[in-house]
Amino acid sequence: MAPLAIGIDIGTSGARAVAMRPDFSIASRAAVPLDRFGANGRDPTVWWAAVEATLKELLSGIDRTSVRAIAVDGTSGTVLPVDSIGRPLAEPLMYNDKVLDYAILAVIAREAPEASAAHGATSGLAKALAFQLVPGVARMLHQADWIAGQFSGRFDVSDQNNSLKTGYDVEAGRWPDWIAATGMRMELLPEVTRPGSVTGRLTAGAAGLFGLARDVVVVAGTTDGCASFLATGATAAGEGVTALGSSLTIKILSDRPISAPRYGIYSHRLGDAWLAGGASNSGGKVLAQHFSVARIIELSAAIDPATETGLDYYPLG
Repeated sequence: MAPLAIGIDIGTSGARAVAMRPDFSIASRAAVPLDRFGANGRDPTVWWAAVEATLKELLSGIDRTSVRAIAVDGTSGTVLPVDSIGRPLAEPLMYNDKVLDYAILAVIAREAPEASAAHGATSGLAKALAFQLVPGVARMLHQADWIAGQFSGRFDVSDQNNSLKTGYDVEAGRWPDWIAATGMRMELLPEVTRPGSVTGRLTAGAAGLFGLARDVVVVAGTTDGCASFLATGATAAGEGVTALGSSLTIKILSDRPISAPRYGIYSHRLGDAWLAGGASNSGGKVLAQHFSVARIIELSAAIDPATETGLDYYPLG
């Protein structure tokens, strides 16, 4: 029996999971919408309920003893403060939420290097600075970090991709000194590792909940945008991917980092290469304001990707 790796995606509308063989073929897949568990899609308990239901559905179709690894991706720039055992202490600020405190934005603008992805009202660093005065806070986590922590019990670790907008210096491989100059309490920032690195193993509770072995490893994940790029199989410099979900992401594989935050362009580390691009918060989610889910599915099925529409579309900033 071939070993299986499970990838979990937690997004703005639901949770999805796939079980993959070493040859990248899919053994099983499952998806569950967030609204099955409540109307508040920013509630971490809703996230976890959707992940739990999705994973149980996925595992029902495979040999659980074949599962060897689990990884999680989540929305880029979503931040929540937690206590020492990982309990959320406030409603998270989502990827598209803005920090409106001018003093926070001004200090980041003054201290952050021009090329840093931490600039802007939706940056992870702005959200961390806003949350650091929450009583009892022990760590700032990103969405994928917190979900992964439900499996490993670790609520102190993140990956390079999710940490980029919180100010992590991917080229230097560390949290830079200038972050402290913004007033950020550095001890609240998580340990950062490369995506794919082993961060722990299943806790007894997680193993029992899902009927998995205790030695299943939990590996550092990535952002939803980076995960959508990896899912295409693109590997050569110059190959680009546009992904339309709730938001719109545009990414191209490069042999060097490209950063222009004022234009919304930044670069994630992807192995020994770089994934340059950006995202627009004006994506597919706006369609829900005009069409029902059933109608969107119906219209999507009628699209012929081989036929030119005669229309040009440009992402909004």
